[in-house]
Amino acid sequence: MAISNHRLLSVDDSAVTFRTKDKKTCRLAPLEFMRRFLQHVLPRGFVKIRHFGLYAAGNVNTKLAAARTVLEAQQQDQSDRVVTKREEQRQSGTPAPPDWRALLQRLTGIDVMVCPECCGPLRTEGLAEIWLPARSPPLDSS
Repeated sequence: MAISNHRLLSVDDSAVTFRTKDKKTCRLAPLEFMRRFLQHVLPRGFVKIRHFGLYAAGNVNTKLAAARTVLEAQQQDQSDRVVTKREEQRQSGTPAPPDWRALLQRLTGIDVMVCPECCGPLRTEGLAEIWLPARSPPLDSS
């Protein structure tokens, strides 16, 4: 539950007193209160949606697993198409366009497949399991 005006009991220069979710009273220094409060403020343009989507409580065991299965199938299908397209180019005699990694290394000298810390090869397995948060729609400036 958010801190709204009805939960604030008193505010002065030395402390902020408010009621917590379980009806207890909490007293914090103003700076600490603001630090904790601002941790819950979303950046401009972000919208908090708790009850919808794949991570909603009712979807975690069903739709989330189904979505992961579909994504894995799509990734496999895309990688199969890339391999087929490259084989067609080899058979037709047209040179394949350079991979973006090779092009970047040729232009800048930076090899993105080498760890900048230890100079060993980067591990790429398991990257499909990293779920980045979706971006919010752009703000309407009108």
